[in-house]
This record gives sequence, C-alpha cells and structure tokens, in this order.
Amino acid sequence: MQLNMKISDLELCDTIEHENKIIGGVSTATYADASTSPGAGYAVALAVAIGDNSHTNAVTDVVVREKRNVIISKAKAVAFAIAWDEDEVSRSKSKDVSVTVVHK
Repeated sequence: MQLNMKISDLELCDTIEHENKIIGGVSTATYADASTSPGAGYAVALAVAIGDNSHTNAVTDVVVREKRNVIISKAKAVAFAIAWDEDEVSRSKSKDVSVTVVHK
C-alpha cells in the first residue's frame, strides 16, 4: 500500500537568531533507589543537570546494626539537581528510604 500527499501551500518561515543560547534550554533528572534485607543494604542516587548554570548533589547511606536480639538495616538515597539560564529553571529531586528490622 502506498500513500501520497501533495503539499502546495507552504509559507516561507523567517530565520530567528538566538545568540549565546543552548538549544533546548535547561533540563534535570534524578533517580534514587534504596533497599534492605536482613543484615544488608543497597543505595544508589544519580543526578544530572544541563543548562548555562547547574548544580547536582547525590548522597547515599547504608547502615547495618546487629544487637543482641535484633538486626537493623537502613538504606537512604537522595538526589537533587537544578539547572537555570536567563529564561527558565528546572529542578528535580528524588528520595528513597528502606528499613528492615529482624528479631533474632
């Protein structure tokens, strides 16, 4: 099957000039994942910021404590990103926390 289309009413578009601009503006993305199991923990945090000005921060923390009658596993992941230029701002934040408590 073949489809054909004739376009005959195209208008001329003017050229626009933008000096010192990043094409596409600003963009941010974050990801955070934390998980635990008895005696173990996992945490990952990612942050990306694209723009004229940008800042990122990613923090992870995993703690496993074993006491006489209990095992406590904690995992935390936090990611933050911000990007800005003269015209716009983009922010992104992700956070995940996991806790496992097991009685012996």
